[in-house]
Amino acid sequence: MHPVFNPIKIGITFSTLLITVGCTPEQINMATQTIGMVSTANGTASASNNVPAQATVKNKYSGLVMVLSCPADQSTYGQFNDWGYWNGSSGKWCNQTAKAGYWVYVAPNWYVWKNKH
Repeated sequence: MHPVFNPIKIGITFSTLLITVGCTPEQINMATQTIGMVSTANGTASASNNVPAQATVKNKYSGLVMVLSCPADQSTYGQFNDWGYWNGSSGKWCNQTAKAGYWVYVAPNWYVWKNKH
């Protein structure tokens, strides 16, 4: 019998490993795309089974740009938070490259969306 793997946990571990060994954001995007995570070559993210339905806020947002793993933010933002638009001015969040967009926190990840409907 084969063990059941949690794709989110594997993806977070894989991304953390890539950051630890000094990969650039572009290299991480290519690697996560290869294993079926959210990044695509054009800087947007594809629909994925790893994105919880709650992250779209009842389809209020679309055009997933990126997903940032940030479990420590749960103590500040709770299990869920529709933060709204952030311009990405600092360029970093949770020690990761961050992009402008509509930010939604569904613990343990931030989901950044391009469009608001």
